[in-house]
Order: sequence, then structure tokens, then C-alpha cells
Amino acid sequence: MSELTTEALATSAETWREGPPPPRMPEGLRRPPRGRGWGTRLRDYAALQRVREEMASRTMTEARNPERGFPVSSGRTAVSFIGGLLRSRRAVLAWAVVINLLASGAALVAPFLLGDLVDGVAGGTIGAGTLDATVTVIIVAIVVQAVLVLLARRASAVLGYDTLAAAREEVVRIVLRLPLGQVESSSSGDLLTRITSDVSKMAAAVRWALPHFIISMVTIVATLAAMLANSWLLALPLVVTALMMWFGGRHYLRRAPAGYITESRSYSVISATLTESIEGARTVEALGLGSHRRDQLDEDTELSGQAERYTLALRNVLFSMVDASFQLPLVGIVLVGTWGFNADLVTIGQITTAALYVQQLQGPLDRVIMVLDHLQIGLVSTTRLIGVAEVEDDRTPQDVVPAGTDLEGRDLRFAYREG
Repeated sequence: MSELTTEALATSAETWREGPPPPRMPEGLRRPPRGRGWGTRLRDYAALQRVREEMASRTMTEARNPERGFPVSSGRTAVSFIGGLLRSRRAVLAWAVVINLLASGAALVAPFLLGDLVDGVAGGTIGAGTLDATVTVIIVAIVVQAVLVLLARRASAVLGYDTLAAAREEVVRIVLRLPLGQVESSSSGDLLTRITSDVSKMAAAVRWALPHFIISMVTIVATLAAMLANSWLLALPLVVTALMMWFGGRHYLRRAPAGYITESRSYSVISATLTESIEGARTVEALGLGSHRRDQLDEDTELSGQAERYTLALRNVLFSMVDASFQLPLVGIVLVGTWGFNADLVTIGQITTAALYVQQLQGPLDRVIMVLDHLQIGLVSTTRLIGVAEVEDDRTPQDVVPAGTDLEGRDLRFAYREG
């Protein structure tokens, strides 16, 4: 018996396992509710959420430097990747921004004219001819806005689909450059999930979320500028909205990447468990491992559910704060406007215009928050896809040239590379 075989037999017992594998579910997620009172339930929920946050943070750290499998790149790398795609399309991006800015400007004409109309009626300085002209201009502005919105959506869609096509081509190049040894040693479900589910999520973010984000941000900036031009005093209530959205967004953005990485990784684990069970069905049946594999799948599914509940809680906090902030500016404008009107600082027309601008802001702001969630999912999926490119090659070209075409082997052994 050779020395290599003797050494392998001496250490083979270390690879044996009796009984089920160690649980993957953190202990804190298994505790049942301790009571039915609201106070107890809230404390249980807070403790459960802390355990989920710790699990997400730990998973993100492990995903950045995995012992096996494919790593996850940093968010900065993913942003640089998308930024590089957009920089190569500066003309298309500039046209999308300009046409969206024009569409937003056309949408601001009607509230401004209505405010002037209210001031004219209140002061008794408007005639029938002026009224007809104002109404005509408003109708024309609405028609022009509709045409510009159509062109803006088309330009944004062209930008999104063009960027998506380039991103998919780059993903294909990344996958084809993978070292074969790394593919074989990695989880069977990880790469499959990355090139299917993650590509789909990245595609949705680039194709749908990115164009809507551009449209909404341009509209918000243009509307805020119009509100300041109308009356800086009536724009002050928006400060409260901005603060609430900032705190809600900060809470969400600090935790969302780890949450979505944990969620995506749980999908890879489920896919790996299913794939391995199906491919090794004969072995599973021969060794009587069917119940173990089913229990493992149940635990993986429950762990994935906990990851999804964590990101759901983050979205609930974000959306609750944003929805509450939407109701405050209009009330603030009425209160500040009443005081300003009594102090001769603003007119009825300016109050009307500010109220209409605030109503117009609700749609874009709501869309930005909704799109922000999709962009986070797309960004996390991009980090998983770009992380595949960070795998180093497991073999390098050498200058050694074979002496001939004959092959001769002696005392051959087979072994996997380390890792």
C-alpha cells in the first residue's frame, strides 16, 4: 500500500458524519412567541428583527470572501460597471435627460397660469379675453406635455434597453471566462441562480427602474425649482418631507444591500439542494437519505422566508415614512399660506400654485421610492454577477513545450485541487 493511500485512510474518518447536518437556521429565529400581549409581541418582533439583521450582516461578510463558490463584489464596483455602460452612451443619456426636462417644464405651466388666473379673478383685473387666452395656453401646454412625455418615455426606454443589451453581453463574457475548476468546485445552484434569477433582476432594474428613476428625478428637480420661484416661503413645508424621506431612505439603504444579498443567496442554496438531490437521486435512495434531503430543503425554504421577511420589514418602514411625509406638505402650505397671506407675503394665486405643485410632486416621489427598491435589487444582482468576474484563473500558461507526441504515465493518482 503506497504512502499516499495510507495517509488518505488515516484521515478519512474526519470526513464522516453520523446523523443530520448541523442546522443552518440561527437559534434566535426558532423561538416561538412568548405571549399574546401587544407589548410582548412587539418585543419579540424587535428581537426577531435583530437576529435577522445579524444574519444578513454575517451572510454579506461571508459572501464577500467565501471559502468556496463565487464571491460578491462591492456596491461601488457594481455602480462603476453601470456607470461605464452609461458613459459609453452619453448622447442617448443626455437626450433622455433633456427631453424629460422639457416634459417636466411643460407640466409646470398649467399650475403657474392657474395661480395667475386666481389672482386676477380675486383682484378683479382679468377680462373675458384674458381668461380665454389663459385657458387656450393651458390646453396647448397640456397637449405639448403629453407629446413630450411620450418622447421622454421612448428616449428613456431606448436608453434602458440599449444598456441592458450591453450588460447581458458582458455577463456572457464573464461566465465564459470562468475557470472550469472553479465551476466544478462551486455549488451547483449558485452559478445557475446567478445567470438566471440575478440576470432577470438586473434586466428589470435596467429596463424599467432606471428609466423611471431618470423621469422622476428630473420631474422632482424641475418642480422644486418652480416652487422656489413661486414663493420660497411656501416651499418651506417640503423641508419636513425631505427630512422624513432622508431618515427613511438612510435606514433602508444601510440595511437593504445585506438583506437582498442574503435573500439571493438563500435562493442559490435552495437551487443547490434541489439540483444535488435530483442529480444524486440514486445515491440518496441507496443510502436512505431521502428524509434528510427533505428536511434540508424545508430548512432552506424557511431560512429563505426569514430573509424575505427581513427585506419586507425594511420596505414597510420606508414606505410608511414616505406615505406619512406625503400628507404633510399640503397641510403645511395651507397653514403657512394663511399666515403669509395675512402678512401680505404671498397671494391666493401663489398658494394655489404651490398646492398644485405639491400634488404633482406626490407621483414622482412615490415612483422614486418604489423604483429605489427595484434599483437596490438590481444593484445586488449586479454585484453577484460582477463577483463572478473576480474569480482568479486556476491555471496559467507556461513556457514549457512538450518534447514529443508520446505520453507515458507512472504511479498516477487523482485528486481535486485545493478548495
